[in-house]
Order: sequence, then structure tokens, then C-alpha cells
Amino acid sequence: RNGIATLAQTRNGTVTIYFDIAAQPPVDPSDIQWYFQSSVENFTIPNNTKKYMFSADQHSLTISDVQLSDVGIYRIEAENIVGSNRAEIVLFVYVEVALQSTTGYTIERVTRQNVSLNCTADGINRPVITWRKDGQLILSTARLNILSVNDMQGFRSISEVQQITSSLTITDLRERDSGSYSCRADNEAEIP
Repeated sequence: RNGIATLAQTRNGTVTIYFDIAAQPPVDPSDIQWYFQSSVENFTIPNNTKKYMFSADQHSLTISDVQLSDVGIYRIEAENIVGSNRAEIVLFVYVEVALQSTTGYTIERVTRQNVSLNCTADGINRPVITWRKDGQLILSTARLNILSVNDMQGFRSISEVQQITSSLTITDLRERDSGSYSCRADNEAEIP
């Protein structure tokens, strides 16, 4: 479906889909119909329900409490005495990131030992994990190695959520490695 516009919204949010309909003679709102198509269902969108609200001219559709079940193609069809036309847009839904554990803990090691720290998160789209020491970004080096592994399924019971586990392994510990380490997971759901 090349050429179809796309729109994205965070789960539980509200999104408005708008199409500019410029026709002569003008299209009467009663001659405009909205449709929804997903991988599991296909239906005409009902007028002004708790979930779906239309503008008075029927050019826009507001969807409240957006969920993964709202992912799909939204189509508007309009007609007047001259003819008819249609337009489509694909709605994607992002799911906010969740960390599997947010509890901190203390690890004590002596110099020359190795230590590994793990951070697991999930969301839609799959999160990206970054590591920090005392608030400063850590980049992977030969001695401070960051490795991430993707899983197809997240730890939450939300369909299609994607999981990532990132491990920070510090080899040959030194005094300067002492400090507070943290991980942060982000995806498009957190970007305004």
C-alpha cells in the first residue's frame, strides 16, 4: 500500500484524522462515510459513539482511548452529483515503555573482577536502552561492553509488545568504576 499516509498515536491517547474535502458542488455531510479495516475486522464507523466522534462537516474523525485494536486503515468516501472520491490513512499505535524491574541494588566487587548488569524493557516500538554512570552516558568499549538482545514477546500481557534486554559488562574492574549505574529505555511513545 505505497502512498498511503500514516499517523501514529500513543496507546490510551486521542487522535484526530482529518481529510480536506474540496469539491464543487460541495459534498453534503450525509454523503460522507468512514470505514475501518484491520487484520481482524472491517466495518463502517458508527456515528458519534463514546469511541468515535465526527466533526459537523464529517471531514474529521476523533478516536478516543486509542488501543492496539485501533491499528489499521481508516478510509473516507465522499460523493456529490459529479462523482465520488476516497482517501485512506494508516494508524499505528505505540505502547509506552515499561522496565521489568525498577528496584536498585548494590553490588560489591574487588578490583580485577568482572561484573554484569542487566536491564529489560518492552514496548511498541521496541525500546532502545542506554546506560549511564553517575548520570554520564556510557558508550560501549572493549572493557565496558554493552550487548542488547531482542525478544519477540514482551514480559507484559499486551499483544505485539517487543522486548529488549541490555547487558553492561565491565571487565577488569578498577577503582574508577565505582559509582551509580542506571539504564533508561525509550521509544516513540515517550517522544511528544
